[in-house]
Amino acid sequence: MKQGTLKHSQEYKDFVSKVCELSECEEEYLNTRIRKAEFVRARYIILAYRRLVCGHSLAKSASVFNMDHVSTIHAISTIKKDYETSKEYRERFSEIFEKFPKLIQ
Repeated sequence: MKQGTLKHSQEYKDFVSKVCELSECEEEYLNTRIRKAEFVRARYIILAYRRLVCGHSLAKSASVFNMDHVSTIHAISTIKKDYETSKEYRERFSEIFEKFPKLIQ
């Protein structure tokens, strides 16, 4: 994943790898404009993690994917909605949501 000048902890790197594994998408393509659902959902979870767990600003959270702050707001909203309405989504990402409950609160 292209990370620019940001330095990420090992926990963050492990988190991104786990999200990609559960999303069934390749980590090296996350920073592209691929619009397949698995890539979009993976990006959204990572944006939410950066904002809600790491405490980055909305803009800094989105900067890793060359997006703007509104993308982070939309990502958080979408994750919460998907968690509440999709059993498959909840089950697929339950490992992440159990470890980081802030993502869905």
